[in-house]
Amino acid sequence: MVFELVLYVNGLEAAVSLMVRAGFFTASQIREQFVDVADQPSVGLNKDTIEEDINKIIRETLSKLKEESKSWPEETDNDRLSRAFKNLNAVGIKAVECFGYEKSDGNELYHKIKNKKRFRGYCFYHRQDVITAVRNGGVAIRFDTTKPKTIAEEQAEIGRLVQSALVNVGLETDWNGTAGRVIWVKPFEWCKREALSMAAEEEVE
Repeated sequence: MVFELVLYVNGLEAAVSLMVRAGFFTASQIREQFVDVADQPSVGLNKDTIEEDINKIIRETLSKLKEESKSWPEETDNDRLSRAFKNLNAVGIKAVECFGYEKSDGNELYHKIKNKKRFRGYCFYHRQDVITAVRNGGVAIRFDTTKPKTIAEEQAEIGRLVQSALVNVGLETDWNGTAGRVIWVKPFEWCKREALSMAAEEEVE
């Protein structure tokens, strides 16, 4: 749904390009996201050529990404972020990238892990956060404890652990240290290596 909003505001090319650059979606998933919307007259898409139009944008975006990737550093901000999340999972904080559509989806993550003793907390960023990040607006990391009765100080402790993991891999953070406030990772240049393969893993004709 969040990428459909980009479609409504910025058009098909912007929406498809964002999904490709995000690095989490296959070509089939990208097509599926927009093909049904083409039936809505107000969107202004041609339902007879929508798949062809999407495939063309995917090919062009992948071509641009391939060229851009030649100047990417050996370790990108996305590499660092994934490494920080891996480290957090190893120490009992469930860390998930691109989880859900909005902040309330954290409740689903909580219910998935609340009975798993190895986890004392969790953190994630969702699809709306991905859109912001791809547009170089930084990444908002959301966090909480897995304890049923939440205490602000215990939430903040999870936040401190998450922030420490981010800083330890070389990322800059902006957080006021209190529970209920997201940890911003910025500046952040979105260069996700998976974007070069995810949408290209199947033939796009």
